[in-house]
Amino acid sequence: MGSRHGLHNTGDGNLDWLVIEISSPHTAAALFGLDHHASEERMSGAAVYPLTANAEIDPTGILTGPLRRIRMAVLKPHAAETLTSDDTEHTVFVLRGSGTVTVGTARAELRPGVAVTLPLGAKGEFTAGADGLEFFHTELAVSIGSGKADAA
Repeated sequence: MGSRHGLHNTGDGNLDWLVIEISSPHTAAALFGLDHHASEERMSGAAVYPLTANAEIDPTGILTGPLRRIRMAVLKPHAAETLTSDDTEHTVFVLRGSGTVTVGTARAELRPGVAVTLPLGAKGEFTAGADGLEFFHTELAVSIGSGKADAA
């Protein structure tokens, strides 16, 4: 929404850049038809977190809303990880490698560019292929019984 980003790669390798953008209080108020002049909150500067150096960050100290976990996961060849959505929903975006995800009796192939969301109550097993599997993973808190994402 009106944001522009530009990076100049001065290194020898490829540049990987994932962005999570959160609307400012004023933008969110305008989108939902609320009085955006009532709040004097100002949007702070952008923060950059190198997930390759810090494989996981806790967004609850810097963001409001349902986002509870942001991490990069790397599975060695043929390794597996199970994600269970008891009180959260999981979203996985595959960056490198290959593998499969199994949810109940359903199975899907994983490759770079594939995204998978596990809704509340789902359990998924992510298994790396022969070349391993690297993915970006987020968790969103869900208010049980309301059917709406937890805004706290």
